[in-house]
Amino acid sequence: MKLSVLSVVASLVGAGLCLVGPYSAMVRSQDQPTAKKAVAEQKEGPGKLEGSWELVECDYRRTIGYHPERKVSPGYAMLMYAFAATNPKGDSDKHTLRWRFAEKRLTVETVSAKDAKEVRELVAEFDCVLRTQDKPVALDLTWRPPGFDGMCRDEKGQKVLGIIRGDDKLEVVLDFSGKERPAAFQPNRSCYRLVFRRLKQ
Repeated sequence: MKLSVLSVVASLVGAGLCLVGPYSAMVRSQDQPTAKKAVAEQKEGPGKLEGSWELVECDYRRTIGYHPERKVSPGYAMLMYAFAATNPKGDSDKHTLRWRFAEKRLTVETVSAKDAKEVRELVAEFDCVLRTQDKPVALDLTWRPPGFDGMCRDEKGQKVLGIIRGDDKLEVVLDFSGKERPAAFQPNRSCYRLVFRRLKQ
Protein backbone atom coordinates (compact mmCIF):
# COMPACT_ATOMS: atom_id res chain seq x y z
CA MET A 1 0.00 0.00 0.00
CA LYS A 2 1.41 3.36 -1.03
CA LEU A 3 1.85 6.05 1.60
CA SER A 4 0.84 9.56 0.78
CA VAL A 5 3.39 12.35 0.98
CA LEU A 6 1.52 13.94 3.86
CA SER A 7 1.56 10.76 5.93
CA VAL A 8 5.32 10.34 5.39
CA VAL A 9 6.01 13.92 6.45
CA ALA A 10 3.80 13.53 9.52
CA SER A 11 5.66 10.36 10.51
CA LEU A 12 9.05 12.09 10.20
CA VAL A 13 7.92 15.11 12.20
CA GLY A 14 6.54 12.88 14.95
CA ALA A 15 9.81 10.97 15.17
CA GLY A 16 11.72 14.24 15.33
CA LEU A 17 9.61 15.49 18.19
CA CYS A 18 10.18 12.26 20.08
CA LEU A 19 13.93 12.79 19.77
CA VAL A 20 13.88 16.50 20.52
CA GLY A 21 11.96 16.05 23.78
CA PRO A 22 14.54 13.80 25.52
CA TYR A 23 17.43 15.84 24.04
CA SER A 24 16.00 19.12 25.41
CA ALA A 25 15.54 17.55 28.83
CA MET A 26 19.14 16.31 28.74
CA VAL A 27 20.45 19.79 27.79
CA ARG A 28 18.43 21.38 30.58
CA SER A 29 19.77 18.91 33.11
CA GLN A 30 23.34 19.68 31.98
CA ASP A 31 22.76 23.44 32.17
CA GLN A 32 21.31 23.40 35.67
CA PRO A 33 24.58 22.73 37.56
CA THR A 34 26.34 25.41 35.50
CA ALA A 35 23.62 27.94 36.26
CA LYS A 36 23.64 27.03 39.96
CA LYS A 37 27.42 27.35 40.02
CA ALA A 38 27.25 30.80 38.42
CA VAL A 39 24.70 31.96 41.00
CA ALA A 40 26.81 30.53 43.83
CA GLU A 41 29.93 32.30 42.54
CA GLN A 42 28.03 35.55 42.29
CA LYS A 43 26.89 35.27 45.90
CA GLU A 44 30.45 34.57 47.03
CA GLY A 45 31.71 37.78 45.46
CA PRO A 46 31.70 41.27 46.99
CA GLY A 47 28.86 42.44 44.76
CA LYS A 48 29.22 45.07 42.08
CA LEU A 49 32.45 46.92 42.80
CA GLU A 50 32.11 49.70 40.22
CA GLY A 51 31.96 53.10 41.87
CA SER A 52 33.65 54.91 44.75
CA TRP A 53 34.42 53.58 48.23
CA GLU A 54 35.54 55.57 51.26
CA LEU A 55 37.91 54.18 53.88
CA VAL A 56 36.36 53.99 57.34
CA GLU A 57 38.74 51.65 59.17
CA CYS A 58 42.39 50.58 58.98
CA ASP A 59 43.57 47.69 61.14
CA TYR A 60 47.24 46.63 61.25
CA ARG A 61 49.71 44.84 63.51
CA ARG A 62 53.04 46.49 62.78
CA THR A 63 54.88 49.79 63.06
CA ILE A 64 54.23 52.30 60.29
CA GLY A 65 57.27 54.23 59.10
CA TYR A 66 59.09 55.35 55.97
CA HIS A 67 62.54 56.58 55.06
CA PRO A 68 62.94 58.60 51.81
CA GLU A 69 65.90 56.49 50.68
CA ARG A 70 64.09 53.20 51.18
CA LYS A 71 61.76 51.90 48.49
CA VAL A 72 58.76 49.96 49.73
CA SER A 73 56.29 47.58 48.11
CA PRO A 74 52.98 48.94 46.71
CA GLY A 75 51.13 46.99 49.40
CA TYR A 76 53.07 48.71 52.16
CA ALA A 77 52.65 52.11 50.50
CA MET A 78 48.88 51.59 50.40
CA LEU A 79 48.92 50.89 54.14
CA MET A 80 50.84 54.10 54.79
CA TYR A 81 48.24 56.19 52.95
CA ALA A 82 45.42 54.38 54.74
CA PHE A 83 47.15 54.97 58.09
CA ALA A 84 47.60 58.68 57.34
CA ALA A 85 43.93 59.00 56.36
CA THR A 86 42.68 57.36 59.57
CA ASN A 87 45.23 59.14 61.80
CA PRO A 88 45.48 62.68 60.40
CA LYS A 89 47.79 65.27 61.92
CA GLY A 90 46.31 68.41 63.42
CA ASP A 91 47.32 70.60 60.48
CA SER A 92 46.48 68.06 57.78
CA ASP A 93 43.73 68.83 55.28
CA LYS A 94 43.64 65.20 54.13
CA HIS A 95 40.55 63.70 55.65
CA THR A 96 39.91 60.46 53.82
CA LEU A 97 41.14 57.86 51.35
CA ARG A 98 39.01 56.57 48.50
CA TRP A 99 39.10 53.61 46.16
CA ARG A 100 37.36 53.87 42.81
CA PHE A 101 36.65 50.75 40.72
CA ALA A 102 35.96 51.15 36.98
CA GLU A 103 36.50 48.69 34.11
CA LYS A 104 38.92 46.37 35.92
CA ARG A 105 40.92 49.32 37.20
CA LEU A 106 41.37 50.51 40.78
CA THR A 107 42.21 54.16 41.39
CA VAL A 108 43.41 55.19 44.85
CA GLU A 109 42.82 58.83 45.82
CA THR A 110 43.18 61.12 48.81
CA VAL A 111 40.42 63.64 49.40
CA SER A 112 40.91 67.02 51.04
CA ALA A 113 38.72 70.02 51.76
CA LYS A 114 39.98 73.31 50.40
CA ASP A 115 37.94 76.52 50.31
CA ALA A 116 34.82 74.49 51.06
CA LYS A 117 35.45 72.38 47.97
CA GLU A 118 36.39 68.72 47.69
CA VAL A 119 39.84 68.23 46.16
CA ARG A 120 40.88 64.77 45.01
CA GLU A 121 44.50 63.79 44.48
CA LEU A 122 45.62 60.67 42.62
CA VAL A 123 47.75 58.31 44.71
CA ALA A 124 48.11 55.28 42.46
CA GLU A 125 46.37 53.07 39.91
CA PHE A 126 46.14 49.29 39.71
CA ASP A 127 44.86 46.73 37.26
CA CYS A 128 42.26 44.78 39.21
CA VAL A 129 41.36 41.08 38.93
CA LEU A 130 38.61 39.61 41.10
CA ARG A 131 38.25 35.81 41.32
CA THR A 132 34.87 34.99 42.81
CA GLN A 133 35.39 31.24 42.44
CA ASP A 134 38.08 31.30 45.12
CA LYS A 135 37.20 30.97 48.81
CA PRO A 136 37.60 33.58 50.16
CA VAL A 137 37.25 35.74 47.06
CA ALA A 138 40.71 36.68 45.74
CA LEU A 139 41.73 40.22 44.78
CA ASP A 140 44.83 40.76 42.62
CA LEU A 141 46.08 44.33 42.17
CA THR A 142 48.87 45.04 39.67
CA TRP A 143 50.57 48.38 40.22
CA ARG A 144 50.69 50.88 37.34
CA PRO A 145 53.38 53.55 37.97
CA PRO A 146 53.69 56.45 38.51
CA GLY A 147 52.27 56.79 41.97
CA PHE A 148 53.01 56.81 45.69
CA ASP A 149 55.31 59.86 45.45
CA GLY A 150 58.33 57.75 44.58
CA MET A 151 57.97 55.46 47.59
CA CYS A 152 57.79 52.26 45.50
CA ARG A 153 60.28 50.51 43.31
CA ASP A 154 60.30 51.72 39.72
CA GLU A 155 59.34 48.43 38.07
CA LYS A 156 55.70 48.23 37.07
CA GLY A 157 53.75 44.99 37.37
CA GLN A 158 54.29 44.48 41.10
CA LYS A 159 51.31 42.74 42.65
CA VAL A 160 49.35 43.34 45.82
CA LEU A 161 47.55 40.14 46.84
CA GLY A 162 44.42 40.22 48.92
CA ILE A 163 41.02 38.82 49.81
CA ILE A 164 37.72 40.69 49.76
CA ARG A 165 34.10 40.37 50.87
CA GLY A 166 31.02 42.48 51.41
CA ASP A 167 28.55 44.53 49.43
CA ASP A 168 27.70 48.06 50.63
CA LYS A 169 30.42 47.59 53.24
CA LEU A 170 33.64 46.28 51.75
CA GLU A 171 36.25 44.42 53.82
CA VAL A 172 39.70 43.93 52.30
CA VAL A 173 42.83 42.26 53.67
CA LEU A 174 46.07 42.91 51.76
CA ASP A 175 49.59 41.50 52.00
CA PHE A 176 52.56 43.84 52.51
CA SER A 177 54.96 42.12 50.13
CA GLY A 178 52.74 40.82 47.33
CA LYS A 179 54.25 37.34 47.73
CA GLU A 180 51.54 35.61 49.77
CA ARG A 181 47.78 35.93 49.89
CA PRO A 182 46.11 36.53 53.27
CA ALA A 183 44.18 33.52 54.55
CA ALA A 184 41.71 35.21 56.92
CA PHE A 185 39.93 38.53 57.43
CA GLN A 186 42.15 39.71 60.22
CA PRO A 187 45.48 41.57 60.32
CA ASN A 188 48.80 40.10 61.36
CA ARG A 189 52.50 40.86 60.94
CA SER A 190 52.34 40.33 57.17
CA CYS A 191 48.96 41.83 56.22
CA TYR A 192 46.49 44.56 57.12
CA ARG A 193 42.73 45.01 56.99
CA LEU A 194 40.78 47.87 55.40
CA VAL A 195 37.04 48.57 55.59
CA PHE A 196 35.24 50.80 53.09
CA ARG A 197 31.72 52.13 52.73
CA ARG A 198 30.11 52.60 49.35
CA LEU A 199 29.54 56.21 48.30
CA LYS A 200 26.26 57.11 46.61
CA GLN A 201 26.62 58.08 42.99
